[in-house]
Order: sequence, then structure tokens, then C-alpha cells
Amino acid sequence: MVHEKEVGVLREGDVFRDWLINKIGGRIGNTRCKVIVSLLKPASHTVCKYRFVGEEYAVVAKFFAEPTGQETHYDARKAMNNEYRILKKVAKVIPVAYPIACNADFHCVLVTEYINGRPLLHSLRRERRPFRRIATVAHMHKRLHSHTDGGYDKTRVFSTFHNVLGKVHLSGTERRHFDDLLGEWWHSGRLERGHGCMIHRDATLANYIFTNHHAFAVDFESAWEYAHPVHDAGIFCAELRHYFALRNQDAALAEPYIGHYLSQYCRDGNEFGYVTDVLPFFMSLGYLRIARLDMPDQYRNYLIREAVACLSSKG
Repeated sequence: MVHEKEVGVLREGDVFRDWLINKIGGRIGNTRCKVIVSLLKPASHTVCKYRFVGEEYAVVAKFFAEPTGQETHYDARKAMNNEYRILKKVAKVIPVAYPIACNADFHCVLVTEYINGRPLLHSLRRERRPFRRIATVAHMHKRLHSHTDGGYDKTRVFSTFHNVLGKVHLSGTERRHFDDLLGEWWHSGRLERGHGCMIHRDATLANYIFTNHHAFAVDFESAWEYAHPVHDAGIFCAELRHYFALRNQDAALAEPYIGHYLSQYCRDGNEFGYVTDVLPFFMSLGYLRIARLDMPDQYRNYLIREAVACLSSKG
């Protein structure tokens, strides 16, 4: 869950505050208002919420030149511009935290509207309408994938898998086993496609925000074009199983939700058969993404075993 801590107040004359006011334009009435600054954690970069006092409005600013996660060597300006471009494109297809502006002069900041809601994670914990909300995520994924048709880069899919493997603590024997399994998938033809699409890629339970009447996808920093559409489904389903394994010590509790997601995502039986055939590959990737995080060795080893089991699926 995201934690918010108030860290300051900006007033007229502050350069960043005045730039924000200028970019927000007519969204607020009093352009001379104070701005409350709160730090949002955890995040891969410095991320702050800016609330305009006396106004029913707030924005979120992500500072790409201030990384806080494992990835510190990258082109911050390029990353800022890329997410801004992708958000502009995706906003035409599904509801997202709308991008307002970006500026390299302020530590490569990207500003989006603040979504005042709760993540899907909260619905699972409270058992409030989770099936309906999981269906909403499935429909978001389907719409995003269906309306961003383009090329497909299979090599990039496998390159990313190997990159994630390199960040997980594996023995030489374990790594060779994964390499062998990936080789089998490469030559099997199961991941061949004539076309691809844009994917969210970071399809975690925290990145789908629900208000009283709407749902939004957030955090498109790692979104891809020319991708395999089942990528998002695999990450999402692995995250669901991880949630129940960690919270209830029983990953199988996720199965009704996974089944509901897939039934809502797939148009017919033929598509369901195709999706479920390649889903284990991307679920394996999802488990390994989670295994990169700081956690007890026993649980990391469980995730690695799950990843191996998925890759070993023969379809």
C-alpha cells in the first residue's frame, strides 16, 4: 500500500509551484493558493502529491532523475518523455492518471492528475466486490491490447526474461535449468505471433485504482509496444497467486479470481485456449519479477519453484 507523509508547503513565488499552476490552467479557481506537498512511498523514484489548498484538486509528480529503487543507471530525460508519450496514447483507449506536463529542468518531472481512490489490493483485503473489479481490469487489458495493434518482437520478450533471471539469486544449476526451459519455449513456436500490441507490463494489484464510479490504470513507466498481449495477463495472475500465498499461505485461493479474469478477458473458447496455453510462460516471468524483491529466502525459493513449474508446462 502507498503511504503518504506531508513534507512541506509551497507558496506563490516558488518556481516549481508557479510552473505547476501555469500547467494546470483552469482546473483550479484560486491560482494564489498554497500547495501542500506529501511524499508517497514506496516508489521507484521520488514521487510527491501536490494538493491545492481550498481546491478539490491534486496532482502527482514523479521525478525520474531521483531514483530510489534498484535501477539507477538510465536516461532520466528519455524515461520521462517516454512515459509522457505513452500516457498520452493510452489515455485515448483506457482511463489513466492523465498526464499534465513534463519538464527536464525540474529533475525530469512528470506530472499527472491524482486519482483519489483505492487500489484493487484493497478490494481483495476487504472482500468488497473483487470479482466485479477484477472483471474491470480484464476489460481494461482487452481494450488496451485490442486498440494498440502493431508489430511483435519475440526476441525482446526472451531478452527481458533473461534480464529478470539475472536479478534473481540463482545457483548455476538453477540458471542453466531456466535457460534450458526457455530454449524449449523458444523453439516450440507457442509464442510466435503475427502482430503484437501495447501492454501495461507492470500489471500489479496496486496499479489499478478504483473510485466510487470509475477505474484507472496507473504507472506506465515500463509500458511496452510491440509486445505479446498475454504478458499483462501472466503478470496479473502471478500477482494474484502471490497475494494469497503471502497473506493466506494458500495460493490456490486465487484460482476463482484468475478464472474470472480469464473468462472476462477472452472473447470465446478459441481465444481462451490460446491464452491459457501461453499464460504459464508469462506467469513464470511474473513470479521471478516478485522474487527480485527483498524477502525471506524460503519464500523466494517458493517463487522460483513456481516459476519453474510454469515454464515446465507443456500446454
